[in-house]
Amino acid sequence: MSCHPIFGPQLEATLAAEAAPWVPFIPHIVTGASTRSRSESPKPIPISQSPQFVSDTDFTAAILNSTNLFRHQHNASAVNYNATLDQFATAYLDANADCTFAHSGGPYGENIALGCSDVQGCVDAWGNERAKYDFDHPDFGQETGHFTQLVWKNTTAVGCGRKLCGDKGWFLVCEYFPRGNVLEDQIVVVSCGKCQAAGMPSSCDDFVHSDEYLKKLVDAKKKLDVEYDQAVAAHRDSLAKLQRVEAQRRAVEVKAIRAFTREAEVLSLDCLGIFSSAPSLLVRQLDNPDFSKVGSGSA
Repeated sequence: MSCHPIFGPQLEATLAAEAAPWVPFIPHIVTGASTRSRSESPKPIPISQSPQFVSDTDFTAAILNSTNLFRHQHNASAVNYNATLDQFATAYLDANADCTFAHSGGPYGENIALGCSDVQGCVDAWGNERAKYDFDHPDFGQETGHFTQLVWKNTTAVGCGRKLCGDKGWFLVCEYFPRGNVLEDQIVVVSCGKCQAAGMPSSCDDFVHSDEYLKKLVDAKKKLDVEYDQAVAAHRDSLAKLQRVEAQRRAVEVKAIRAFTREAEVLSLDCLGIFSSAPSLLVRQLDNPDFSKVGSGSA
């Protein structure tokens, strides 16, 4: 396929004019009567015959569906499919006779993949680089460049080409306009996800780091559980100690009251002249718990 890429001020107008609406992808389904027995498993479709690569309609729909799914998850608007970008990518693959896995060096943003079983697998491979992206410190990185281009907010159009490279499988090249991975714009055009829009923590706690966030919550709960158990144990020890001290205090208090009462009674009897006449007997009587009963009999 020949390619006549447009550059300069006419580029945006051409891209806008050729933009195709996003068509939901309908899986390729074979209809009709089946002669296969129920015990026989369906034969897998050879990679070379993958509908998402072979059919132009399925190819375009798969590109848009897969791409816009990731863009939606990261607060970026949906892109349209563009014929000029498609032609550029296809021309590059046509010229790349030996299927060398390398970027074209063209004027657009570009993602490449080789050996995927279908289009969605390629786009997923690019999008899943987000697991390595540091949303708290946005910057370009070789390990995440495909992902950041995929969800770049300023990008509005995509167009892709594909080529079957023998045993290597399908070679997919996608072009993006406006191009992404512009360093000075990195912080504003790559969004973590819906969590930021909802005012949740900036560490991206939904699509990308949901497992990590859940693990942090579980670990935090375990730590608090340990601290709670320690506090309860310490409280129980303190309560037991308090009860022991209170019991000792009450015992001493009772002894003091008894001693004071005995001393007062002895002093009173002494003042009356009774204690001096029979001290030994009186002391024994005061020490007797039934002291009040002593001498209560009739004369």
